[in-house]
Order: sequence, then structure tokens, then C-alpha cells
Amino acid sequence: MKPSFFAWCCDLEENSGEGILANKFLKILSEKARSKIIAQSPTKKILFNNGKKNSLIKNKKTVFKHKYISPFFGILILWKKYFLNQNIIYVNYFPLWNIILTIILPPRTIIGPITGSIYLKKNYNFFSLVRKFIFPILYKLNSFLSNIINLAGPSFAI
Repeated sequence: MKPSFFAWCCDLEENSGEGILANKFLKILSEKARSKIIAQSPTKKILFNNGKKNSLIKNKKTVFKHKYISPFFGILILWKKYFLNQNIIYVNYFPLWNIILTIILPPRTIIGPITGSIYLKKNYNFFSLVRKFIFPILYKLNSFLSNIINLAGPSFAI
């Protein structure tokens, strides 16, 4: 039986923050949607079926382990699945300021939890000024683009 969804995750490890969040998000999504989700990362594949999790492949060796490269590799896989008419999900490393990811994701992609940056008033360096002034503009622009491109989030709260 074909899975109901295919998910690309930059990280599915259970000892990292992004991996823990991805596992929890996909487990709850499969349970609420009462469906199967095959989740793939650079190092493993996991089947989530109605809230239960089964590892399919563990510790697969790959050169795409870096979090700045694997999102783009994953998006290529999502486009392939999109053209095969599968429901697709993108999880992990989706900072709201990264407009490039929004533009190149396939339409109707379900997006997992969005990461971001916070501005801490104590620091007055170049990066804190970018977070204070530039990131809010990019957040609004990216939110607008997401609606135009028809990217989707889950229709329930986790």
C-alpha cells in the first residue's frame, strides 16, 4: 500500500532538537490525519502510521548531511514526488527569513514547524541589527509568498 504522504526532513535523529521536533510533528500528523507518512532524511527513513513509528533504514551514509545543503537536496526529491502526484511535506530547517526555500518548494507542500531567529536587545552588532530590522521584513515577505505559492500548514494545532 502506498503511503498517504512523503516527508523530507533535514534531521530525523532523536538526539537533536530539530530531529526530536520532526519526529513529534510527523507522529502527531499521522495520528490526526489517520494516515501513513514515509519520512526521509539524509541518514534514515521512518514510517509513521497512525501515530506509530517504525524505522525503515537507519544510518544510511550520505554526503548531504549539512543542514545548508540537505534542504535543497530534499526539495529535489519533493519535486519528483510532486510530479508523481504524491502528497508532500517539508520538515526541518525552514527559517522564515529564507525566501529561496519558499520560492523553490513545490506547490501544496505541507510545511512542518518553522524556525526563526529572535532579536535580543542586549547585543548591538551587525547580526543583531539584521535580526531587528531585516528579518521582520523577510518574515512578512516570505509569509506573503507562501500564500501565493500555495504552501500549506497542517489544519490542526499541535
